[in-house]
Amino acid sequence: NAKGLKKLVATNNFLQELHTESNLGLEHTNLMFNLLERLDFSNNANLKTLIVSHNQLQGLNIQNGNNANMQVFQAENNAELSCITADNTVVQAGATNQRWNKDGAASFALSCAGKEYVDNGAFETYLDDSKTLKFTSPTSGTALIYTLGGMPVVKSAVSKGSQEFNLSKLNEAIYILSIVGLDGSFTKKIMIP
Repeated sequence: NAKGLKKLVATNNFLQELHTESNLGLEHTNLMFNLLERLDFSNNANLKTLIVSHNQLQGLNIQNGNNANMQVFQAENNAELSCITADNTVVQAGATNQRWNKDGAASFALSCAGKEYVDNGAFETYLDDSKTLKFTSPTSGTALIYTLGGMPVVKSAVSKGSQEFNLSKLNEAIYILSIVGLDGSFTKKIMIP
C-alpha cells in the first residue's frame, strides 16, 4: 500500500487478491498471468494502462471517470469474465481504440450487478452424439460460443426457452457458451468430444 505508487508490475506471481483503492496516483498496471478473480480500479482516476490478461477474472471494475484517457486496456484470456463495469463513454462506444482488448463474450456495462452468473445447476446443457448442443436459455438475447482463448466460433440470437446448435464442425475442445440478454449474462463451459 503506497499512496505515491504510479506503476505496478506484478506478472507471473500467482496473486489471488489485490487492492488498489488507496493507490490514487496509479497510472500503469500490469498484472498478467496471475490467479486474480476480482479487481476494482474505480478509485484509480489516473489510470492510463491496465493489463490484466491471463487471470481468472470474474469481476472487473474500471469505472473511474477516466476511461476516455486510458490508452491501453487488455483483459483477454479471462474465460469467466462476462461483464466489465466501465464509464458511460466506453459503454456507448465499446472499446475506445485498437489498444483495448477483451474476450468476445465480455461486455462493458455501467453496472454488472446481477449480470455475473455462477453455474448453480439452473442452466442445463446436453450434447448428443451428433454434436447438437441442446439447452434452455434463461433469457432472450445473443448466444455466443467461444474458445478458451476468447475467439468466437458461433454467434446467434436466442429467445428464452429451448435451443439447439449444431456444433459438428467444431474441433474437440472445451468452449464457453455465453448468453447475454436483458436478464443478465449466463455462462457455462461445454466440452466437445
